Amino acid sequence: MPVERLQKVIARSGLASRRVAEDWIAAGRVTVDGVAASIGQKVDPETARVEVDGVPLPVRPGLVHYLVYKPVGVTSTAADPHAERVVTDLVPAEPRVFPVGRLDVDSEGLLLLTNDGELANLVTHPRYGVTKTYVVRVRGRPGRSVLRRLTAGVDLDDGPAAARSAKLVDRFAEEALVEVVMGEGRKREVRRMFDAVGHPVTRLVRTAIGELQDRALRPGEWRPLTADEVRALYAAAGHANMPPMTVVAIDGPGGVGKSTVARSVAAELGLPYLNTGAYYRAATVAALDAGIDVEDGPAVAAELARHDFAFEGGAMLLDGRDVSEAIRTPAVTAAVSAVSAHVQVRELMVAAQQHWMQQHGGRGVVEGRDIGTVVLPDAPVKVFLDARPEVRAARRAQDREARGVDAQAVQADLARRDRIDSTRKASPLQVAADAVVIDTSDLGVDEVVARVLELAGAPRA
Repeated sequence: MPVERLQKVIARSGLASRRVAEDWIAAGRVTVDGVAASIGQKVDPETARVEVDGVPLPVRPGLVHYLVYKPVGVTSTAADPHAERVVTDLVPAEPRVFPVGRLDVDSEGLLLLTNDGELANLVTHPRYGVTKTYVVRVRGRPGRSVLRRLTAGVDLDDGPAAARSAKLVDRFAEEALVEVVMGEGRKREVRRMFDAVGHPVTRLVRTAIGELQDRALRPGEWRPLTADEVRALYAAAGHANMPPMTVVAIDGPGGVGKSTVARSVAAELGLPYLNTGAYYRAATVAALDAGIDVEDGPAVAAELARHDFAFEGGAMLLDGRDVSEAIRTPAVTAAVSAVSAHVQVRELMVAAQQHWMQQHGGRGVVEGRDIGTVVLPDAPVKVFLDARPEVRAARRAQDREARGVDAQAVQADLARRDRIDSTRKASPLQVAADAVVIDTSDLGVDEVVARVLELAGAPRA
């Protein structure tokens, strides 16, 4: 897509006029891909990450964010052959959108629909802290002890569940209204919690998503979110005020030894280790398991928004399940390039990886293909590892998923992946301007590790 002046891109988002946008840029409040912006700067809105005061501003053309009041009887899916009506029937057919989270068919209230994969992930997953508020009509008259049980936690068949808060709103002869604030959204969770405390739900209405409310919307109505509302959701998910980082970013193509070097550096520095490539492989597992066409970016992103991705103790977790072995199958290896090339998918994974850094106090050794340029552009230490093609092929041939494959075939596959990675629109594989390039072709692992440690200011003893 042609580049445009940054102030024009900001103005088109609806957040501010061009004049105000210029004032913000001059005041140093705007960054592009982690770097302070300048007046007159041109950006590609398709791929640029623009932030104002540390909060992302969605600028990609075609992004839409709808707030919908889902009525009772409408299913919270994009498509369901068994449902009479699905929630996407309530909004324009184009561009294609998907619901963020769920409201069961018997419940009603506010629901977000969007094609913004990053925001969908931030709003959906409990780790980002975006609450949902419900007003619930229940049988009986729950007292203070019942409300305390709801916030202390009740045991459900899929594990304990607790409300952030629960307060009595009104009482009737045989029923009561209770306002409940939740930090997660498991299937029919609120209903099951009230069943567990002896007060079955007769009506459930979601009234707020974070601080987002709209009392004027009626069942079946929708409206677009304002730019301020979208930014408020990003801010609520904790994107502002990220802590200072102690991080080593290691980028490079396949077969250069990134994982081996990164793990060793992390061990030497006493820092947590993150393999971002495992996220894209886990995403591929999720897409393949769901029978999604990996070439269909919106469909893949919609599926991924329903899952939780985490990397802990060297293991890749998908919805809490260790998929470290599953991500290395030939089927995943063949499809991961297609999955990781989608803009929406990369937004979801980048958000998850940045949150990993927040969870670990801004400390870590992180390896991948876009760490120094996109995921952690402010990393104080950036390294780009490279090697001659034949050396990379020989190393990759030792990997378990490539064993028994002809060396020339391995080299050709690496070249194919390089082309995809370096030409994709979102997060292309490239050397960060402030990265140190290390050719590992004729170096042992210990030598490469020693050079990275020296760059980090902690040479080996």
